[in-house]
Amino acid sequence: MVEATYVAGQTSHLTYGPGEFKVHDLENIGDTELIFKTVEFVDSANPPLPLPGEAVVRPQGA
Repeated sequence: MVEATYVAGQTSHLTYGPGEFKVHDLENIGDTELIFKTVEFVDSANPPLPLPGEAVVRPQGA
């Protein structure tokens, strides 16, 4: 488990090599609302990981 503190407007860019990845499994333990967005590039070194129990929805033309 990793505990992190975020501030409004914070951004970060993470790069992972072949076979490396990060799983987002968040729990907001603070007393303010947490809203975040993850962007993954289609030309990643790794294929996308399957999401158990989730339907994959892709926009037409994607």
